[in-house]
Amino acid sequence: MTCNRQPVAWALVCAIAVAGCSRPPQIPSDSQGLIGSLRTAVSAHRKDWLEANAKLVEEKHAQNKLSNEQYQEFKSIIALGREGKWSDAENESLRLEKAQQP
Repeated sequence: MTCNRQPVAWALVCAIAVAGCSRPPQIPSDSQGLIGSLRTAVSAHRKDWLEANAKLVEEKHAQNKLSNEQYQEFKSIIALGREGKWSDAENESLRLEKAQQP
């Protein structure tokens, strides 16, 4: 007796692909300026600008102007910058910027 496992394999491949290609969250219009500001900080490799953005992100989150998911997205970019992974931080900020809907 043979068992055709091909459909199971395809389902697994599709599930992995979808999980790995999640889109960044939508950022509220009144907070979208943070994306550009953060991108500028990381592209310029400016820790002082990075920390100024980190403070703004904290304030927006405390004011419930950023959801936990949105907050975590910004925090992960900031963490990359703090680690000196400027290129990765810039790529992630660009990815976040491109994911925004008009």
